Amino acid sequence: MSDEQNEHPILRIRAIEVGEHAGRVRYNDRTSRLPCGFMMLFDRRTNKPLTLANTFLLEEGVRGKSNRDLWEKTEKSYCDDLANWGAYLSYRGKTFGEATWGDIVDYRDVLTNEISSNTLQRFDDSTIRRRVGTVVSMYEFGFNRGYVNRVVPERSKRIFARSGIPLTTTQAVPDPVNRILPPKPKQGEKIRLVPRPALLSALDWLGPEVTSRQPGGRSSRDRTAVESALATGGRVDEIASINVFEVLELERRIDENDPRQVLTVQAWRSKGKSSRSLFVPQRMARKWLAYAKGERAEVCRGLIERFGSDMVVSDKLFLNHASANKRDCGQAASADTLSRSLSKAFLATGHVIRQSRAVLDANGYPILDERGRLAAETFLVSANTIHDLRHTFVVLMYHAMKRAGHKNPWKQISRALGHATIDVTIDTYGNHVEISESGLMDAMDAKLYELDSWAGTFSRW
Repeated sequence: MSDEQNEHPILRIRAIEVGEHAGRVRYNDRTSRLPCGFMMLFDRRTNKPLTLANTFLLEEGVRGKSNRDLWEKTEKSYCDDLANWGAYLSYRGKTFGEATWGDIVDYRDVLTNEISSNTLQRFDDSTIRRRVGTVVSMYEFGFNRGYVNRVVPERSKRIFARSGIPLTTTQAVPDPVNRILPPKPKQGEKIRLVPRPALLSALDWLGPEVTSRQPGGRSSRDRTAVESALATGGRVDEIASINVFEVLELERRIDENDPRQVLTVQAWRSKGKSSRSLFVPQRMARKWLAYAKGERAEVCRGLIERFGSDMVVSDKLFLNHASANKRDCGQAASADTLSRSLSKAFLATGHVIRQSRAVLDANGYPILDERGRLAAETFLVSANTIHDLRHTFVVLMYHAMKRAGHKNPWKQISRALGHATIDVTIDTYGNHVEISESGLMDAMDAKLYELDSWAGTFSRW
């Protein structure tokens, strides 16, 4: 698969599954076989592989991760970053092995001053940190393995003090990499809450509530997925990873005499993390069962009617609609698909903000005004994303548990979020639990999930 931009100097080629062949190189403990889906980089002019980059992608992005779902997205992100770096070097007449620290610093300057070809906006600080960080990691990897000479300066953070002072005294030395990067965002800076009226309008736009959906009626998948994100505090990739067989197993575990019951299912993240327990209120578990036995079963029957009984269907809970193209039929609805559905709903219902982007001329170059500044146009984007429901979940649960008499709800909330420590939870959300209280507290009504009724169950975790 070549790069979408025909003139891009770096080719991206994805490995596909092939049978045994004479050219396969065998070593003592492995072969030259690459995992299916692995993305490699090639120089367009010579058609030769970029060995340093590809070795880094294999060793740091894939090695040790047997499940493709755990490495594919991360490896692609690394690959895209290094393809951009390769293009920058190519335009400067250099190869990966000829790059210097000065080139990396200049690359940072280019990212800081240019616009993204995708968004037509300035690169944000997090994108600059990630792209430069990937390049730095590749060269440190190559130096440690003896593949290239040192490109990145030594990053020791402490040195001995000058003579005359005891050697036990040390002095901090700035990290050369951090010195050229935008500062890391502080914990909690990106916390955004979803207003109740906007969420209710979006839910109505997405479709009917799953337990009231009529057979063959309008789809409730996207609404149910959005409700799942709010009800559990799960990330969208975790929601997309839910296994239908685990959901069906929940029916046996439901306690009819305890409507405040909290159940668990396993969820996976797409960034190479291991699975974790997702805590599910009984009310949400019943909605999953209604979707699995209703709309999902209809989709499966429709696929068999279209493609025959040999049709293989994903074991994930949320499936692509039966109207999807043949390639996607029977496959799991991706995290991007579920995320975009809520963004579309917010746009359709007027929950938007204005952003500016650069204006391009007929040749695709940014237009500058008389002062040399980028000419910009305004457009509307969704004011919230599906990930913001995770933030909203924290604030709602904090207030619900405080009202229920819990003096310190952070431990239970931290477990629900899957954070490694309670400190991460407090640092991230501590400054947000007291804001917008009047607008948030009434969100815990029957139309959502009666969140007040869950609070008592958290004390039993």
